[in-house]
Amino acid sequence: MLEDGVVKYIADDCEIKLSIPIVRKYLVSGDASKVTDKEIVAFIQLCRYQKLNPYLREAYLIKYENEATLVVGKDLFTKRAARNPVCGGWEAGVIVRKGDGSIESRRGCLVLDGEELRGGWAKVHRKGWETPLEISVNLHEYIRYNRNGNVQKNWKTMSPTMIRKVALVQALREAFPEDFKGLYSIEEMPIPEDVDLPENPVSVSGCVQKLKSSGLSGEKATNQSAGQSSAAATSQPSAAPNQEADIASDGVQVVEGAAVVQEAVVVIGKMDNSEICNGYLFRTAMESGKVILIGMPQERSGQFAKIPGGRKCRVINLRPVEVVLRSEVLSKHKEAAKFVVEDVQLVGQAQTPPAPPKPAEKPAEVEVESGKPELTNAVLKLGQRVNSEKVAGYLFRTALLQKGNGKVALIGVPEASSDEFASLEGGKNYIAQKLVPIKLNVGFSGPLAAYRKEHEKYLLAEGAIELDKLDKTVRAS
Repeated sequence: MLEDGVVKYIADDCEIKLSIPIVRKYLVSGDASKVTDKEIVAFIQLCRYQKLNPYLREAYLIKYENEATLVVGKDLFTKRAARNPVCGGWEAGVIVRKGDGSIESRRGCLVLDGEELRGGWAKVHRKGWETPLEISVNLHEYIRYNRNGNVQKNWKTMSPTMIRKVALVQALREAFPEDFKGLYSIEEMPIPEDVDLPENPVSVSGCVQKLKSSGLSGEKATNQSAGQSSAAATSQPSAAPNQEADIASDGVQVVEGAAVVQEAVVVIGKMDNSEICNGYLFRTAMESGKVILIGMPQERSGQFAKIPGGRKCRVINLRPVEVVLRSEVLSKHKEAAKFVVEDVQLVGQAQTPPAPPKPAEKPAEVEVESGKPELTNAVLKLGQRVNSEKVAGYLFRTALLQKGNGKVALIGVPEASSDEFASLEGGKNYIAQKLVPIKLNVGFSGPLAAYRKEHEKYLLAEGAIELDKLDKTVRAS
């Protein structure tokens, strides 16, 4: 909800208030004077969508010279995964080359003298999957350097810990995309400075308000297994006679000061026991032996309406409301607690678990972008080697185009013939004899994850020559 430029939302039983001035003054790490309003809005929307509390350091906005980087706190991934009822645990560690040349994947972060750290690995178990999801990452793809070309402090002193976490957060994000969409840890991102993120909570008067108890008798523990019952429902709390209530939709009033319950397990009533009211579809449900009424916005209620009566469901983010239901069936339950909810998911034996992700059978499609001219003899300043990633059968690196808009672009070559391109020294100027504009139909998930769709992408159709060497050749002739 937006009010006078302030965004309000609920996270962990607290109402959070964020605005552009508040974020710029209190929540930017790095150079707050260089952060743009657009970057702050993106940060606010990420916090709101993922229910993050940046005042408790669950999210950070980092800004130096280039685009801002949005990352989450160090424990957010494991805390959220532990609360997910389908999470069956995880394992993680390091990959080392031992003194005899053999490779070992080892739990934890121990690297002995005489051994070489090569990467990290993680394995996530999800209930309903026959096999766990496994991720391995290479150290050289993620180790970070500062502007002077030196290894950043944490990567130099704690590289086993850092690369293990990279593998773990990638595995958790792939196993539980509904919990971690758009969330990245600082270890994954190409930040050009040594950054020590503050961990002490930020106190800003009036920006975090603890909410009152909701209409459910207990805020359900989200690490509860799907088959266990949640807390019993109690009567709907009512607002004080003269208390103003936020309007979720005309006629559906959010109870002021009532806590949002993150999760509850209910048994859905028959579809006959339903009513559409002011843009919401309401249905009955049993929660610990008591009837409650839950509603979803009508435009998102298609699957909700198809759930057969008698099925056990996991309900996400229950927000207490006041609403007058007029159907003969639902008006009988006028004393029941009423909620609008974010999502309703089948659980228990009736639930069909999602299949584990399968590797792509074909390289992702790369298309020449029609309508854009090819660039010939283009001068570009190539980024550091660490800012590279293989995707769709190509190796991409960052580069600053000296002509045109002067913005950062991504330059790719076929992976099979990328050795020379990968070895080119970063920070130097090159002449690219021919660059072909392309559309890339997949996103980046590694070092180039911060580069969004609006960044131009090219294939290096003909080789790149170092400008200094070319100048010397011309002068010599």
